[in-house]
Amino acid sequence: MSQETIIVVIVYLYRTGLCLYPTSFRKEFEEEMTAVFSEAISEAAQTTGLNLLLFCWRELRDYPFSLLRQHWRNMEANPMSTTRKRIYYLLAFIILGIVWRMYFGLLWGYSPDSNFGLFTLLIAYLPFILALPTVIICWLLGTTVASVTGRINHNVWLAIGLLALVALFLPPSIFGDQAEVITLIVQFWVAIANIALLLYSGVTHYTGGQLAGETKSLNWLVNNTAVIPLALCLLLLLKVLHKWYWLLIWDSTYDPIDFLWMVFLMPAVLFAGIFLSIALPDRIKWAGFSYLLLMPALIIGVFVLAQQVDFRQLTAQRAARVSQALENYYDQEGEYPPNLQRLIPRYILSLAEPVIMNGQAWCYDGGANYYRLGYVYREHWSDPRLSGKLYQATGNVSHLQPLCLAEVTALQEQNPESRYEYWTENE
Repeated sequence: MSQETIIVVIVYLYRTGLCLYPTSFRKEFEEEMTAVFSEAISEAAQTTGLNLLLFCWRELRDYPFSLLRQHWRNMEANPMSTTRKRIYYLLAFIILGIVWRMYFGLLWGYSPDSNFGLFTLLIAYLPFILALPTVIICWLLGTTVASVTGRINHNVWLAIGLLALVALFLPPSIFGDQAEVITLIVQFWVAIANIALLLYSGVTHYTGGQLAGETKSLNWLVNNTAVIPLALCLLLLLKVLHKWYWLLIWDSTYDPIDFLWMVFLMPAVLFAGIFLSIALPDRIKWAGFSYLLLMPALIIGVFVLAQQVDFRQLTAQRAARVSQALENYYDQEGEYPPNLQRLIPRYILSLAEPVIMNGQAWCYDGGANYYRLGYVYREHWSDPRLSGKLYQATGNVSHLQPLCLAEVTALQEQNPESRYEYWTENE
């Protein structure tokens, strides 16, 4: 194929691509853009084939962004009805939701090509089936909240944000063991939604917008008013990621559901992104779409980081810090403490618990010239055989009862249906 034919084909494809631009834009600039493109590609073709290839790559790379930009400007220049605009938003977020669900479907690893069957096919496409109702519900909530947010004083969002921050510090077990998982999910949902609301409050104040019917005329007052919700937004985000990290680590000590936790979190992220994309002023709507990209990236990044942690090694590291604090106590006091609480805060700031069974503290016995430190241990999360894992012992401890026997007995009394048994190394 000759060079002239290649140029003609590329120009034809370029002109066809212009058909996706808004009609008004195309009528005004189509001929001019085609002529400029034809001249530019002819100049590129006169040098080397590599320059022609690079030129085509740059045009192809910039095409989708240019297309979206022109459609956005056309929407601003020719305002649509509210209903039509919301339909466009809905379609966009349905597509985004399907892409997300496709990603999680690939993570699940189900494929109708292997072990083909109706059940396998249903599981493989379950993410696609769930995508539509999930996105519709998030869209309805996002548009509803966006329509009323401007009429609510920003102090309300500050109060709710503070409550959400406090709630993240509360253990979900205070609401009962049966509701622990639901409580965790609700805590994350409320916190993620409040991050978006506080971001909206801070950004709106910073840009000098109007919130809750109050117009800030002084720039210094606007900027200082924006600091509080933005700072609380940042604190809430850091605490969400911190709690998310430790949730994943504790999840690995039991029957882990791994990335399925991310599926539970994504509806809240989707709702927050929809809300920001609609509620923010036109000139900063990009912040809403950025939220939809950055928040999942942070969640996935923390997930990957947590997967690299071995909870048994982490427990050994914590035991080493406690053991060192005991030795420091002995050097200063001339004896070992009768309990580990004596170490706080002079010798150790806090006693991080073993990461084996949730809620279990260290097994410790101490006297003037001896101590024994260990923790309740099990080989597998489903193994009812519990034992005392010795980390460090100093002095004569032969007169002590078996390690962690009292702790295992307490577990048996608290969970009679669990069939826990105390095992020693000889057994």
